[in-house]
Amino acid sequence: MKILFQLNRRSFLQAAASSSILLGSRTGWSAQAAETPSYIHGVSPTEAAKIKDHAVKFMLKYNVPGLSLAMAYRGKLKLVMCVGYADHETGVTPEHRFRVASVSKPLTSILVMKLMEMNYWHLDQKVFGSGILGYKDEIATLGATNQRRLQAITLRHLLEHSCGGWGNQSRDPMFSGEALDLDHDGLIRWVLKNRPLDHDPGQNYSYSNFGYCLLGRCIEKRFKMTYENAFKAYVLQPHGMKNLGFEIGGNSVADKRVNEVTYYGQDEDAYHKIMNVTRMDAHGGWIATPTDLVRLVTHVDGFPNPSDLLNSSTLRTMTTPSPVNPNYAKGWSVNKQNNWWHMGSFNGGASVLARINDQHVWAATVNTRSKDPNFGSDLDGLPWKIKGSIRAWGGHDLFG
Repeated sequence: MKILFQLNRRSFLQAAASSSILLGSRTGWSAQAAETPSYIHGVSPTEAAKIKDHAVKFMLKYNVPGLSLAMAYRGKLKLVMCVGYADHETGVTPEHRFRVASVSKPLTSILVMKLMEMNYWHLDQKVFGSGILGYKDEIATLGATNQRRLQAITLRHLLEHSCGGWGNQSRDPMFSGEALDLDHDGLIRWVLKNRPLDHDPGQNYSYSNFGYCLLGRCIEKRFKMTYENAFKAYVLQPHGMKNLGFEIGGNSVADKRVNEVTYYGQDEDAYHKIMNVTRMDAHGGWIATPTDLVRLVTHVDGFPNPSDLLNSSTLRTMTTPSPVNPNYAKGWSVNKQNNWWHMGSFNGGASVLARINDQHVWAATVNTRSKDPNFGSDLDGLPWKIKGSIRAWGGHDLFG
């Protein structure tokens, strides 16, 4: 294993002078844990030491520069934890914002469901042809089977990844080199011409970033505003969350937003041209703090406090498994325990957002991505380990 940077600042700065910046040794983690910058608030010193150890073990195993986590219970923010570095100068703080990658999908789902609840549209509304986006002329030039399939796609299909193709395992248009320079409209036209659907809509599950991109465009077409502004106008502002730090990210170091961390690739470029984060908006473009994410989800978790911004019927619709995948609903992975969650991962970053049926909500973000096959499951499991280290939550609320 190539060791490029340690968790303490001196080693970080030494490694920053080299061509790559990653994290360090798998050994001596307990000593490094004491040296690693951290902010842990909401638990006792003994518990703080335990959960920091969990974090540092994970970070050393997967070469993670910086990690941030927030955890709520019964609608109250109980824990904020930041460990490591936002960049080669600064320790991570609760104010630092991270790319959340595909954790953007549940955010888009919340917005689509809110607009449905407000009777602006219904989930079986068509997307193409006579539907929201149109593109009749482009579709008219295609083969009969593809025309029929495209004209059958609904908002529901996009939410459930059952539109009939455009999956990220094989032919994801969002990362096609031929289409990287196209704006949203140009991308859609290119996809219609070059990426015929594989199946009839509603028949198969195929995780589709482009499908969620289309949801963003449906929102913009219907409301004559950007997807980002629609999310703020219909989700955040009416429900007392206008000051949260949700923003669509930029594509380069020069485009970093205020309080945004730096991202570090592991045998991949975190700022490569393929990382058109701004164009990813509705499927992978948001930046936020874990506390921002947790505060939002406490308003859609179905628990008594605080009040939810979606009614109980809408929440059931959003989290009911689709007919083609018992483990995915509309923007959320789900299971029989009534837990909802989503993972996010792309060049230079990863995240997890979860609503657990025992009334916990948590989010965790990091500013790198390991290609180790266990990285995602271990990131998903880290908040569970941290939760298990807490004997009992106090009565405090860090939301203030």
